[in-house]
Amino acid sequence: MAFSFFWACPDWASMPCSGRAMHGFIPSGPPPLSVAIPIPHANSSDMPVKIVLLCIMSKAKIYSSIVFLLLLACQSSDPTSDTPSEAPILQIEYNDPEVDIVQFKMFQGLHLNLPKDSIDGVFRAAVPLDHLDEAIFSYDMLIYKKDSTGKLEDKELIKEHLLLNQQAPHSSGKQLIWVGKNRQHYQEKNDSLIGRLETISMSSKFLDAPRKITSYYPKNSSKNIPLMYMTDGSAVQYYAPYVDYLIQSGQIQPIQLIGIHSSRDERYQEYVYGSNDMDIFEKHEQFVFEEVLPKTESDIPNWEGARYFYGFSNGGAFCMYAGIEHPTLFEEIIAFSTADYISPMAQSSHSARFEADAYPAFYMGSGIHEGRIHTDNIYFVDILKKHHQKVDYRNFTSGHDHHVWRIEFLDYLVKRFSKQ
Repeated sequence: MAFSFFWACPDWASMPCSGRAMHGFIPSGPPPLSVAIPIPHANSSDMPVKIVLLCIMSKAKIYSSIVFLLLLACQSSDPTSDTPSEAPILQIEYNDPEVDIVQFKMFQGLHLNLPKDSIDGVFRAAVPLDHLDEAIFSYDMLIYKKDSTGKLEDKELIKEHLLLNQQAPHSSGKQLIWVGKNRQHYQEKNDSLIGRLETISMSSKFLDAPRKITSYYPKNSSKNIPLMYMTDGSAVQYYAPYVDYLIQSGQIQPIQLIGIHSSRDERYQEYVYGSNDMDIFEKHEQFVFEEVLPKTESDIPNWEGARYFYGFSNGGAFCMYAGIEHPTLFEEIIAFSTADYISPMAQSSHSARFEADAYPAFYMGSGIHEGRIHTDNIYFVDILKKHHQKVDYRNFTSGHDHHVWRIEFLDYLVKRFSKQ
């Protein structure tokens, strides 16, 4: 494995980080550059010191400081001890001898420099990544060239010079994305919808201003249609073409998506129970359960289907809260990379109580490169299991990445709503 120190903003990609949960060192100014240091698997108490250097980059100068000493076990002193099986290797190559520095940066995850071959000038790195054929993650390639004074200048990536495992890179819009060969089919979408999208502005007696609700309606519906409520509801417009394709191609039964938009200024307070303003949380909770759900379901004649609730990051925290505190409302809670609420620190001040007769199922996942968010999710999965709750958990080979959440959500839909 490799240790990578990073600045994470656990919010929807388009939203500002200020006032939200952040993890790692939080400087003012541009995000930090973390130097990834390969660290063999820890199997013993031999604890050599590894130094992690955090460099904060700017166009004018480079500030660098050693932020801490990390004590990690390098390897077992016992040659007979168990060692993990070798992970698949991601081979990264960038062929441009004219540049001086090439970096691979997984979105809010692993970040490393590619060494330059002294003979052919090609930048290469071999990165062990578990479950590479099933992995999804977005990433950037940062390219720099030194000028005559030694100052680093940003250079544009030439995609034709980049290879990952001897293949040309994939992209989603302008974003580079790795999609393992076993997940490629989730890239299919309908650019022209068979169903339809609709965004309304919903008034509320609980909120200070109307709130947008974006919904996807499949072409064919029924009184038993499953309703998938979503936090960060603006994401519905990005998910809809992929869901529409799954329905049109016969892979899943028709479902309806109902996206409840978040507040740009008070997203954290609305989504995280125990935040610094519980009045905001409680008003948003009332809006969702006393206004959005009844309004949506009254529009479907004689509706008899099941409700589901999906969210990611702090939105996942609200979904987890909803499943525990409103246990009769939802069939299943889908929460990816849940940030806060489920952490040991949060649970120490307001622990989840399991006092109802029955609870929804929980479908969870987080990225192995998300640092504390990943360990928090594993911690809470254990709590759910100790309380005999039904939970399905997945490790993602990724950072805190909205591309991953979308594809994992599509994978979930195929599992739960398959027509075959």
